[in-house]
Amino acid sequence: DSPHARRIAQKHVDFVLTTLKTVRVVAVVELNDASHHTVDRQQRDAFVSAALHSAGIPLITFPIYTRYDPAKIRNQLLAAIRSFH
Repeated sequence: DSPHARRIAQKHVDFVLTTLKTVRVVAVVELNDASHHTVDRQQRDAFVSAALHSAGIPLITFPIYTRYDPAKIRNQLLAAIRSFH
């Protein structure tokens, strides 16, 4: 059990998007509230982003809103996934 494995195991994300048939991870989604402006949270976010990038998995972030436009979210997700792969 390496120190890096422990650091990764302690991280959580909001959503993981997978393929339907193979359950292969295609992207991770984070919803960013005001806590993401703190220094410790920014360090955590940078670590998670770097880990996902090195694994070839796009990280897609959205600010938290009271309402979302589903078509806009879908377009942003598709664009991010296409541009990463």
